Amino acid sequence: MKPHNESKLDKIKLTERGEKALARLKGVLAVLALTGAVVAGCNVLDDSGSNERQDTETYIVKEGDTLWDIASGINSDETGEIVERIKKLNPGVFSDSTTIQPGQLLTVPAN
Repeated sequence: MKPHNESKLDKIKLTERGEKALARLKGVLAVLALTGAVVAGCNVLDDSGSNERQDTETYIVKEGDTLWDIASGINSDETGEIVERIKKLNPGVFSDSTTIQPGQLLTVPAN
């Protein structure tokens, strides 16, 4: 005897191809969810400790770039402060040095 709460969806059997497609769809949805969480997480604590949204952009390091040069290009009057903000925006990247490599992606304050 069948239970009354069994739905038609419980009876669906997928082919191997269908199961693979469903697995890929789940993966894509997981990536989209993670991307949304990262984008939503662009709120960064500033030095005052407030949770004010700070606009950021991605910078691709070029041959010959230094962290100081990048910061100076954002705001030459506050270069030292901008260097510190770049370090905070890229946790783990500058744990023991300020060395950067061409092609590296950095999150920096927007101009």
